[in-house]
Amino acid sequence: MSARSEHAFVLISVCSTFLFFLNAGMEFHVEQNKILIPDNTYFSAEKTLTCGQIFRYRKAENAADCESVWEVLSADQRARIYERGRESVIECSDPDYFINYFDLTEEYAGIESEVLRRAGSGREADFMRRAVGFGRGIRILRQDFFETVIGFIISANNNIKRIQGIVERLCAAAGKDTGGFFAFPAVGTLAISDEKFYNSIGAGYRSRYIGRAAALLQAANPADPRALNPDGLRRMNPSDAARLLLELPGVGPKVADCILLFACRNTAAFPVDTWIAQCYGAYFEDGATDRKYIRARLAERFGGVSGFAQQYMFHYHRTFNN
Repeated sequence: MSARSEHAFVLISVCSTFLFFLNAGMEFHVEQNKILIPDNTYFSAEKTLTCGQIFRYRKAENAADCESVWEVLSADQRARIYERGRESVIECSDPDYFINYFDLTEEYAGIESEVLRRAGSGREADFMRRAVGFGRGIRILRQDFFETVIGFIISANNNIKRIQGIVERLCAAAGKDTGGFFAFPAVGTLAISDEKFYNSIGAGYRSRYIGRAAALLQAANPADPRALNPDGLRRMNPSDAARLLLELPGVGPKVADCILLFACRNTAAFPVDTWIAQCYGAYFEDGATDRKYIRARLAERFGGVSGFAQQYMFHYHRTFNN
């Protein structure tokens, strides 16, 4: 079994149906089609799925012995997450895919410490301590690149409920029926679909962007280190990578940084939206409003853990000010 991640984990014991993995600060077991997390202090399905990273999720009907049940779709994969007190169980057909997807081999206690170290002192540090504590359990998802690009193009000037509706109609109209849900459409399918099709699913003004963006992604040369592919974008400086993504129709600065963070694992990216701009003006620098300036200052402060800091800030401020 491969974790599809550059982070190593230790295989403790193996038999035909049971695997046990231990990563510093994160323990999980794999038993056939289930990933069992005995201590979910650093894994919260609700916080991870509802903090703006992903659009194909829903809260499902609770099982009798569960506090909550969540369903998440990614590409052509589906998982259900059952939460019972301190334990979480991820049920899926491909555990390897979701070990990677939920970033289970990453150690988040150390990430929290680095975020707080970089927060400095004074009111910004006080704010970050509250934000990190409140957001504990958020994990940065490792999402399908093409799905993330299209999803965040649709997200521009949109609300979560409407984004989810457009994405689901897109999948139902153009995705493969896997038997129970529709996969996210293939890049080639969306590349040849016209603006009329995207209007028919309610994409609005974004209809003129989606097919053109898909065509550019389909044409990208994976051997080109500056091509529009996740491996190349991940290795690039976030500012250079964002400039490359801005060549895609419908992609602005915030969307570019979201793609880098959630699909390319470029954790030095710092997406700045209304909530982050408000945080910065309230806790870091009075009166600052220019988002380009704010992005540069926060990325400089938090460096390689910028993306994690962003999620803690976003989740905390939106929760208490929405």
